[in-house]
Amino acid sequence: MEATIVHDDSPKNSTRTIAICIDGSDFAQHALEWAVKNLLKADTDNVVLLNVRPYEQDTLAVTSFGSVDYMESTYSQEVEKNEKKRSEDLLKNAVGFLKSCNPKFSIQASALIGDPREEIIIQADKIKAHIIVVGSRGMGAVQRALIGSTSDHLTHHAHCPVIVVKEE
Repeated sequence: MEATIVHDDSPKNSTRTIAICIDGSDFAQHALEWAVKNLLKADTDNVVLLNVRPYEQDTLAVTSFGSVDYMESTYSQEVEKNEKKRSEDLLKNAVGFLKSCNPKFSIQASALIGDPREEIIIQADKIKAHIIVVGSRGMGAVQRALIGSTSDHLTHHAHCPVIVVKEE
C-alpha cells in the first residue's frame, strides 16, 4: 500500500535490482548476511530493502452498555506510530549494516504496510526486481498449510527468481 523511502542512493545504471526482505528476525538477518557474502556486487547491484508491517484496522471496543469506546482508536494510532518507527529503525540499521560491509553498496529502503506476501510481490514488480531474497523460518509442510509462508507464497507468485535462505 504505502511506501516510505527511508534511504536511497541507487545508481543511475545498475545491472541488477536485488530485493531483500527484512522483518527483524534472525532468519531475515541471516538472509541479509548471506546475500552480502554470496550474491551482491557493490559496483553494479541496486539493493532494495523491504520491510512490510501488517495493516491493522482501527478496532473500536464496544462497552457492555452498547456505547463505543474511542480510547481504542487512539491506542491503535499510537501502536501504528510505534510500528512505523520500528520499521524505519529496522531499515536504517540494515542500511548501516550493508554500508559497514561495503560502503559502495547502492541501497534503497522501503517501509510498506499490508499483507507481506502481497506487498513484497507488488513492490518487486514496481522496482523491476531481478531477484528477491528472503529468510526461511523453517516451517514444515503442515505449518505452511495452516498459517501460510511468505517465502512459499513468493516462490509461487513472484515474477522473478526468489532465493529462500535457510539457516545452516
